[in-house]
This record gives sequence, structure tokens and C-alpha cells, in this order.
Amino acid sequence: MFKDADKNRKNTAIVETFFNEQQGMGHPFSMNGSRYMMSDVSNADIAALLRKLAIPSGRGVNQAFNCENLAEYTEGSKVFPLWDVVIASGDSVSRVPIRGASIPAPERTFKLRDADENYIRMGGLNNRILDPGIFDSGVSITEEQKQKILSEKKPRRSGKSPNQLSARDWLKLRDKPLLVVYYIDLKIGDIKPLVERDRCVAVKEAFGSDLLVGLAIGFPEKEAKLRLTYRGNLIKANEEYAGDENFDEEELSDE
Repeated sequence: MFKDADKNRKNTAIVETFFNEQQGMGHPFSMNGSRYMMSDVSNADIAALLRKLAIPSGRGVNQAFNCENLAEYTEGSKVFPLWDVVIASGDSVSRVPIRGASIPAPERTFKLRDADENYIRMGGLNNRILDPGIFDSGVSITEEQKQKILSEKKPRRSGKSPNQLSARDWLKLRDKPLLVVYYIDLKIGDIKPLVERDRCVAVKEAFGSDLLVGLAIGFPEKEAKLRLTYRGNLIKANEEYAGDENFDEEELSDE
């Protein structure tokens, strides 16, 4: 995400305009279970939104989220003509106003590297914006169905059996792609040395009370098997998530 607060504010305004336009076209937000969602948004409108947003890119930066490539794929898709959109919630004391209501914003720690980089990186064990469980939005299954899926999964690295469905599991159950909008409250983690912590504090203060807009996308796995594959560096991922028993290796691919 850009360090530049003005770029974040522009992205926020673009997303808000998109929400207002969709509401005017008959796609208002409504509660679906515990989540605020809108349904049946056209792929053309999703593509138009992606093209308007400013997101850092380059070597090692958002390589799995290239807005133009995603927009081109989305706009031309005959397999996925309609999308769902969901607002992610979290544990922050900061609130996200949604059409007369408000939900707690998600928190994310972050990292800074070279001083000349114009972006920040999500940090800690959760070094990605995405919460894999968000892909259950709008999907309803019975406990019996859930247990059947879990019984067919491989044990974790710790030897324990998974007790939650992974992002891939939920995407197999989806009929429509999901656009997830995050209003992120930056969290200052346990950063050492002190000078690095001071840099992070300065970045957070530069945003004031603003929440940072981030996006995630999930495509269903349909029987037609037109798939969009994201690749992960397994060695790096194993390092990052070595202490996270909730991380599901099935979410990565070494293809």
C-alpha cells in the first residue's frame, strides 16, 4: 500500500463512488449473516473499479494483484458475469461507516524497508491483507457438510487435523467471484530496534484517522475449470507462517 495519504484518500473516494453507483443500480449493501454484502454486481463494473485504483506494483510488490491484468480477465469473462462484494470487519476500535451502520475495522501490522520505497508492507505472521475465512461470505453449508470436507483434508505440519475450512475450500463452494474491501487500521507491532518503530509510528500518524483501503479477490473453482492461478514462494511462506498453526498449506501451490 502506498505511504502517500492522498493516494489512499483517492482510492477511498473511488470505492465510495463505486458503492453509491451500485446502490443506484439496485445493488445496496445488506446483512448476509454477519457480513455486509452486495450481490450480482456486473463483471464490467468490477473491471472499471480495478482500473481506477492506484496500487503499488513492481518486482516483488503486489505481483498477484495487478489491477490491469485482473480487470482485463474479469471484463472478458463469460464464466463469471456477476460478482459479490463484501466489507471485511475486524477487531479495531476504529469503525467503518456502512449505510447508516458501522462495523469494526480490521487491524494489520506492517513493515518498512528502504526509506526510498513509496509503499508499506503488511507485516507479522499475517503479512497479507487477506483473511482466508472471508471467502465464506454468502455461502451456507451444514455442519455435516463442513465436517465431511475437513475429514478429507491432509493433516497440518504439526500433525493436527484442520478444524477450519481454508480459502480454497470456500472457493470450491462459491458460484460467483468475491471482491473483498478492507478498511485497514494500521497497527504498530512489537518492532525493534526503536528507530524502526519510530518510522512506523511516523507513517501511521501521517494517515491521521484515515483507514487504508485494501482489496482481495477470490475466484470460484468451477467444473468448467477456467482457473486463475496465483503462485506463492513456498520457502518464504514456510518461514513466514512457521508459527501459525491456523495456516493451511493447501492455500499455496508449487505448480
